[in-house]
Amino acid sequence: MDFPGIELLKELSKDVKLYIVGGTVRDLLIDKEPVDIDIAIEGDISKFVRVLSRKVSGPFFLMDEENLIYRIINKLSPPPLYFDVAPLRDRNILSDLSYRDFTIDAMAIDIKDPDLIIDPFKGQEDLKVRCVRVLSKKAFEADPLRLLRAYRLASTLNFTIDSTTEDLIRTLAPLIRNVARERIRDEFFKILSVEPSYNYLQAMYYSGLLENIFYPLPKDDLLEGIEWLKYFELYLSRVVSSLKGCKNLVNQYMNTYMEDEITKKLIIKWMSFCIPNYFPLKEIREFAQDFKLSSKSIKMILTIIRNIDDLRILEDKNRLTFYNFFTKLDEDGIGTILVHLISAKWKGTLSSSLLDNACDAICWFKEVYKPIKEMPLVTGKDIRELGIPPGPVYGKLLKIIEKERAIGRISSKSEALSFLKEILQKQTLNLD
Repeated sequence: MDFPGIELLKELSKDVKLYIVGGTVRDLLIDKEPVDIDIAIEGDISKFVRVLSRKVSGPFFLMDEENLIYRIINKLSPPPLYFDVAPLRDRNILSDLSYRDFTIDAMAIDIKDPDLIIDPFKGQEDLKVRCVRVLSKKAFEADPLRLLRAYRLASTLNFTIDSTTEDLIRTLAPLIRNVARERIRDEFFKILSVEPSYNYLQAMYYSGLLENIFYPLPKDDLLEGIEWLKYFELYLSRVVSSLKGCKNLVNQYMNTYMEDEITKKLIIKWMSFCIPNYFPLKEIREFAQDFKLSSKSIKMILTIIRNIDDLRILEDKNRLTFYNFFTKLDEDGIGTILVHLISAKWKGTLSSSLLDNACDAICWFKEVYKPIKEMPLVTGKDIRELGIPPGPVYGKLLKIIEKERAIGRISSKSEALSFLKEILQKQTLNLD
């Protein structure tokens, strides 16, 4: 079996016993290009890591000090290839595999005989029937994150979870509360990145796992949130396509990264449980903080939730309304409009006129608001040349010009300076 780095690893295996293990073997068997190479070795692991690091001209770091797990980044291959190296447990590959979680991840390849698959738990059979099956109850008890990882594997591979494994998840679901929230966040967002993901969240609900992950929220509200997520996933592309001239901007907004591998689209999907249930903003903030979301993501969430039901912009279509709306929300005004449209679809009130008005608003943001923000007509230097000493008044004057430009009263620098002179002469601005 061939895979990236095989010849190099064969060369380095002279002084150690080396196996390719886990998800790497699984990916190779389903013809999926591995993004990382999982290695288990018997031998001097620190020496092996230093040598491999030099060979691939990439840095290494200790990911897990307790279990002595290293990661090496191969910068010679685009995109970067990761080598994750760990000691061979009990100095025996069969014993090492018995500590793993699911049958499809409990296979190995001896680097010296790469065509032979070591498969003591019949992982290849489960791959053929596209099934996620846990090795034993002890696997979940040893690391309860595996309860969630079962659904993450099923979602990303488009597999099903076998009934015995689901029964164990149902029994052990409360154990997920003992897992660090950062680890839960990372696995959960990987599930949300799958399209569609609502069916996996639905399965998590019926197994009892979802309520133990979202335990600050009432259980009865979770199904309603999943239903909203279903509409979001099913109709988002249709709604965006209906926005015609601004759909590229909308897609760009949705694909903007907020943190790590989490996009604005995934943040909105995470918000599904908050959108239809009208939780107080304080509770939503606390829940997002508990889920270890960044302050940037939390700000986006609160901005959208706070304004979702106050969209006069879609009824009172004038430049001043548009300006006030996007001044308050900036680009998250786009997200707020989208959430409003999906909610309207969910409630059965989405109309062609609402879509047209939404398109007008987003196009105005693109064609008027963004250029105003990116290319102001006047600067602080221009104001100083009018004889006004520096101070807080500069910001006030610049904001007035920005607003007048947004509503169409001025369109050039000369008009802006004339307007400033006029209001200063009339002393209509409090300069103190």
